[in-house]
This record gives sequence, C-alpha cells and structure tokens, in this order.
Amino acid sequence: MGSRLSGKVAVVTGGNRGIGRAIAERLAEEEAVVVIGDLIDERSPPVSSLKSLAILPLDVTKETSVRAFVDEVLQKFGRIDVLVNNAGIVVHKSIDEQTVDDWDRLMAVNLRGPFLMAKYVAPEMRRIGSGAIVNIGSVEGFMVNPWHTAYAATKAGVHGLTLGLAVGSI
Repeated sequence: MGSRLSGKVAVVTGGNRGIGRAIAERLAEEEAVVVIGDLIDERSPPVSSLKSLAILPLDVTKETSVRAFVDEVLQKFGRIDVLVNNAGIVVHKSIDEQTVDDWDRLMAVNLRGPFLMAKYVAPEMRRIGSGAIVNIGSVEGFMVNPWHTAYAATKAGVHGLTLGLAVGSI
C-alpha cells in the first residue's frame, strides 16, 4: 500500500541543498513526485538517485521566474499538491552594519518568495480542490538574535503570511 503522498506533486523551493534538500528527499521517499525549484549553478549538487526527484530553475525573487516555474511544473506534472516554501537566506550583521541591499535581498528571498509562490500555486490548489502550503519560518520571527534583525523581520512576516493563507487562500 502506498503512502498518502503517493503520486502527489510536491514543490520545494530552495531544495538544492541543506534543509530543503532533506525535505525534498523525504517527500520522495514518501512516494511524492518532487520538483525542486532553486537557483542552479556549477556548485549545485546532483539530484539524488531517487527517481521521483526533479530540479527546475527558479529565482523566487522574480515574479517572471515564479510564473514560468509554476507553468512548467503544471505542464510537466499536471498539478501541484504540496508547496514547501523553504528558500531563504540570512545575513549575519548588526543593524548598523546591514546595508539597504542586505535588507532588500532578505525581504526578496525570504518574504516576497513565499508570497509569489503562494500567489501562483494557490489557484491551482483551488482548481484541484485540495493542497497544502508549508512555509518554513523560524523561532527568530518571535525571538530575535541581534545579529539577524532583518532576517527576523522576514520570518515574522512569513508567520503573518502563513496565518493569512490559513484562513482562506485555498
């Protein structure tokens, strides 16, 4: 008997390494068809030997990239059942050392990314009548490390976004 994820299509942003890769591989072990969306470069590790794991280029900070990624997943796999918004970055600097560029990059990856992904995936989940969006937050959205002020602000925003999605987007 298959897993409850058997045949489900799961998207994991930032799944090329670290926590995202572990999430993607675990979903694949549970028989989901997993599509990793991530920046792809020469440092990208190879896709694991699990046959149900695929990788497509994605820059969560760019709306055109998100739209193209979602369109490609739907074209290749026909649906999206699970979205794991995992892509994220941190800048380890005190507030006076952080630059506006640091702030903008953190907001773009950590907060705009989950917003854009949900914006383009939620309508598909409504169309198929089910779905789950998992946003990776952080305790730093509640308890701040003084070296991660901007990061903490993004994760607090992700917590708010998640609550908003939970009360009516799918």
